[in-house]
Amino acid sequence: MDMKHRNSVMPFAIVTFIYFIVGFLTTVNEQLQAPLKFTFLAEAGNLKNTLTTSISFFFFLGYLVNGSLASKWVNAVGYKNTIVRGLMFMIAGLVLYLCSSWFGYRYPDQAFHFEQATIPYGFLIFVVGSYLMGTAAAIIQVVVNPYVASYETGQDTTCTALKYHDCY
Repeated sequence: MDMKHRNSVMPFAIVTFIYFIVGFLTTVNEQLQAPLKFTFLAEAGNLKNTLTTSISFFFFLGYLVNGSLASKWVNAVGYKNTIVRGLMFMIAGLVLYLCSSWFGYRYPDQAFHFEQATIPYGFLIFVVGSYLMGTAAAIIQVVVNPYVASYETGQDTTCTALKYHDCY
C-alpha cells in the first residue's frame, strides 16, 4: 500500500500563527480604547464613553454582518484563497489604523461637531478600520477550523470514529 505522506507541521504552524494574530489583534482593539479616548476624544464631552464603546461595537459588527461571507467564499474560491482574502481585510484595517493616526496628527483640527462634542475625522477612520478588522477576524475564524479538518495528514482515511483504536 503506497501512501503519500505530507508534512502536516508547517500548515498547522501557519494556521496557529494566524489564530494568534486574530486573537492578538482582538485584544489590541480593546487595549486601544483608553489611548483613543484620551487622544481623539478629548473634546467629545458626554459622548466620550459612547464613542469609545463604538470601537468594539463596529469591530463585532464586522462579525455579525460579514460572518457568512466566508462560507460563500470557501465554496467559490476555496479555503486558502478565502484565508488570503481575510488577511487582506486585516491588512486594510491595519492600514486604516495607521491612516487614522497620520490624519489625526497631520490635521488635528479636522473634525465634525455633534451637539457640544467635537469628533475628529481620524477617529472615524479608526472606527472603519475596526470594522474591517472585525470582518477579517470573522472570515479567518470561519475558514481556519474546516481548513485544518480537511487537511490530509497522510494517515489512512478509512479510519472512522467507531474503529479509531484500529487506526494507530
